[in-house]
Amino acid sequence: PRSSTLAISGDFVLESAYGHELANFGLKVGHSNYAACYATGLLLARRVLTKLGMDQDYQGVTAADGAEYHVEADGERSPFRAYLDIGLARATTGANIFGVLKGAVDGGLDIPHKCKRFPGYNAEEKSYDADAHRARIFGLPRLLLDGRARGEGPGSLPAPVLRLRRCRHHLRGHRGHVRARARRYPRQPPAHHCCQGGQAQLFQPEEAEPQAKRKERVATKKAVMTNRL
Repeated sequence: PRSSTLAISGDFVLESAYGHELANFGLKVGHSNYAACYATGLLLARRVLTKLGMDQDYQGVTAADGAEYHVEADGERSPFRAYLDIGLARATTGANIFGVLKGAVDGGLDIPHKCKRFPGYNAEEKSYDADAHRARIFGLPRLLLDGRARGEGPGSLPAPVLRLRRCRHHLRGHRGHVRARARRYPRQPPAHHCCQGGQAQLFQPEEAEPQAKRKERVATKKAVMTNRL
């Protein structure tokens, strides 16, 4: 997403943010899903406000909860007003483009919008479920949400979903850490390594197994299977 403004000489881009930049903030994979789009919109908002010197006046929503939020004037300067231009993207309910919108609004930008296209909105009942939207922001699986809504027990959910259910707290914490780093370092975060004993520990790939040893291991397995027949 980009934040553009008008001038007599033409349009110019004020700030921009891209999903692949999230790798610098700790999110190594999954740069095109809804949760990543939300974080990208948040990153764009913080960059715009930091450039204009309004980042301290308009913090937005520091803890993502999926609830409806609109930026209000606070202090001498009015909030930065922007308008969403989705271009040729389809305006379907729950589309990723609206994740960018929600992230930018929670980041402190004043963007006129309604909740009708956010995940969790029910067009028939005309109601909005903020918890369902919050789950999408944190990247929780859809099957887990549907099972929880129907009150189903763990035995009725597939095994992969159960594994994600066990690590949902890790997912929330990791994505929350990425958004916190985006707020603190809108431009470029410092180098991040896993440190132990005061020294940075970098990933070291394992050495490939020699071909002769691999053939010997396969031959041994074949012999064992043949003896079992």
